[in-house]
Amino acid sequence: MAIARVEQLFRGSAPADPQQTDPLIRATRITNQFSVSYVHAIPFDRAVLRNAWNECNDGGQLGSACHTARLRANERLDRF
Repeated sequence: MAIARVEQLFRGSAPADPQQTDPLIRATRITNQFSVSYVHAIPFDRAVLRNAWNECNDGGQLGSACHTARLRANERLDRF
């Protein structure tokens, strides 16, 4: 349900992905959805991305990988 995922972003919540427990993959997927679906006329709240990446950084052993992936995501999303 791509439309449901876009609607969740628009409403300021992370799209549900109950099968995905890896915080790095989850944050990456949310970033990808944000990037693909973003429209300047109907902007998404970037707090959704910040929260997803903060959860990833809280993952302990994934801290370094999350930090690197977050930097790449920030570079990718700078156009927004």
